[in-house]
Amino acid sequence: MFQTYLLMGLFFAIPVAVLIWFVVSLVLYLRRDPQDDELSRRRKILLIVSAVILGIIVLAIVAFWILLMIAIANM
Repeated sequence: MFQTYLLMGLFFAIPVAVLIWFVVSLVLYLRRDPQDDELSRRRKILLIVSAVILGIIVLAIVAFWILLMIAIANM
């Protein structure tokens, strides 16, 4: 029973954490000081990394649901 809760928690907690990380990165990038080049560069890199990781997570979830629908259709 604990394994079920652990897997469901991971299935929902990781995408939510990545989504929160992306939103925080986006807000930090938009509220930056345009004069500070080093800070702007670091925040832009952080935004790009979080966007790529969010994209990979979203693609994995969409692929899972597509494969699930194909499996149900072929039963």
